[in-house]
Amino acid sequence: MNETETSTPILRILVTGRVGADKTALLRKVCGSSYQVISGENDIEREIQPPDQRYVYHDSPGSDTTSDPDLWSMKAFVDRRAQTNALSQRLHAIWYCIRTDTNVSVARSDQYVFNEGIAGDVPIIIVFTKYLGLVARAYGELRKTFQAERVESKEKLLGRAAELLQSRYIQPLQAMRHPPRHFVRIGDMSFSLVDILSLTTPPDLLDEQTTCDELLQITQEMLAGDALKPIILAVQQKNLDSCIAAAIRDCLDSEVSQNLTTLPSTILPHFPHVWRVSISDEEPIDRQREPVQPQDSLLVRCNWAAVHGITQNQVKNIRKCASTLSDLNPFPDLRAHAKRAEIIAAICICVEETFMDQSNSSPAVDFPAAFRTAAEAYFSPNSSIRVSVTRKIAKLSPQDYREASTTDTETAHPSPTRKAATKLVEMITAHRLRLPVISPPSRTSPG
Repeated sequence: MNETETSTPILRILVTGRVGADKTALLRKVCGSSYQVISGENDIEREIQPPDQRYVYHDSPGSDTTSDPDLWSMKAFVDRRAQTNALSQRLHAIWYCIRTDTNVSVARSDQYVFNEGIAGDVPIIIVFTKYLGLVARAYGELRKTFQAERVESKEKLLGRAAELLQSRYIQPLQAMRHPPRHFVRIGDMSFSLVDILSLTTPPDLLDEQTTCDELLQITQEMLAGDALKPIILAVQQKNLDSCIAAAIRDCLDSEVSQNLTTLPSTILPHFPHVWRVSISDEEPIDRQREPVQPQDSLLVRCNWAAVHGITQNQVKNIRKCASTLSDLNPFPDLRAHAKRAEIIAAICICVEETFMDQSNSSPAVDFPAAFRTAAEAYFSPNSSIRVSVTRKIAKLSPQDYREASTTDTETAHPSPTRKAATKLVEMITAHRLRLPVISPPSRTSPG
């Protein structure tokens, strides 16, 4: 692979659908020798990656009913992938295979998948297989319509098959609450009427003339567009929530006297986007000429910039954030647990909003200005979010702020924690501050 290819992100596709819908044959077509069927093994976590593709495939057994364990196994897999923090480990698309050679146009499992929306933000492409079976049905219907007359027009036959595909499959699926994104028909149409009558034409995906070029092309175009944006934002949001949890733990565990200066110094280093300022010519601080102030000492200990050299703009971000809080906060005395928790929540909610603002803006917004905009909205007299958060914080007891020992679910070892930290994270993630995105004014040429 060249440099461009190796830097291209890997995209993960789940192949699932109905029983007997040729999922195995489809994977053999797109993966070649990379796909090997292992007898007795149905491991949906197994990664199948052809050497010349950017896709990783997962094979799921088919299901036709909601009582099928394989359907619930597939749903659990989708749910697990939706919880991962790494974009490369997320599921990016689903190929849902439906056979068209049976009397069942929409199975109970199909209704569950597309009415309950179990795929979440993951786009689904319907792959219609065994299409020649539907062509044979179309032939039978045309024979009944014209009675004893022969159906000699292949175009008429294909037209009737396309009508059946629309009425029996596509339209019912489109009418569901969470419809598929695209529909692709797999099958070689280079057959003759003699083939249909004699049933000598092999099944679609077993025919050497059958290709999956259209399916791969549609998948590539879909994932190159806006289809990935909700998944990327979900990953960013999940990682951001982890930053919020870490920042809150540090604030509650810190032995440093906490005020409107030290709290931003503790919280902001947990959010990488805080350092992406709009000023490009920032210079490292000359510590002999401009030493770091005492209120910045916690920043020096916590932030990776302490290793690489703190920049003037990074320290300015801390100070401007603290200045904004001083201007807007009517309760500067943070000795009480509740008042301190209110400011911690306010900072985290406003910083989270600046990240979403930056995600929707090009070029990147100036963090101090974005933080002030968010803080002004949060501290405004008619802010329902602040009222709700304050009420919930008031319900926390003094015991919630005390350190207690719990068992870490991953390591099974005792882990010190505070109930207030967990509850604050829940409050913050339940109270997103979503301000309208204002596009920058367009520049017009003079004259």
